[in-house]
Amino acid sequence: NTDDHSCKLDKMEKMLGSMTHTVHSLRHNLKNVQRRMQKYERDQQYRCSAQQQQYELVVHEVNDMQHAICDIQRTHRQKLKSQQQQKQKQQQLLQPPKYREFADDRCVNQDLTKLNQWLIINVQLPQYYAVFVEHGIDEIELLVNVTKVELVEMGIYRVGHQMRILEEIEILRQEIYRKQNNDYSCDSYKPSLIEGNAAALCTDL
Repeated sequence: NTDDHSCKLDKMEKMLGSMTHTVHSLRHNLKNVQRRMQKYERDQQYRCSAQQQQYELVVHEVNDMQHAICDIQRTHRQKLKSQQQQKQKQQQLLQPPKYREFADDRCVNQDLTKLNQWLIINVQLPQYYAVFVEHGIDEIELLVNVTKVELVEMGIYRVGHQMRILEEIEILRQEIYRKQNNDYSCDSYKPSLIEGNAAALCTDL
């Protein structure tokens, strides 16, 4: 009996030792698992943090792009508006000014008739007849003192019209000068085709 009891004790000690070893092994494995879990969690947190930073960076870049697009669109609209305004101003300058028609007695006298003929025949710009009358140039002799500055002040902005008017004024000025200095007579002097109409208008001045 004593031997049997000793054998049982030996077996139990061996089993206890084996179980103790197993427990130690399980504890070691558990610690390894815990370390791995902690490392996994740290990696996951790092990845989440990196993804969050990347997401915030992308959102920031998108916002910057949207602001830049809005600025470009605003600048483009302002530029178009400015170009349209400049174009409208240029069109207004190129359009002949609209003046009221004069219906008083001055419009039927002889001098204004010559002025009107001069604008129609020589200058071929009859629309400025009322302009000259409105600004007090109601006699053809007064044209010799008109310059480009006066034309602009009267509202004649087209460069081509200014050149035509000033050219005919110069011809008229020469004709009046010749008439006053008796440089020619109707029998000995034949005006050119350009000067013919101006000479006719200067008759009886």
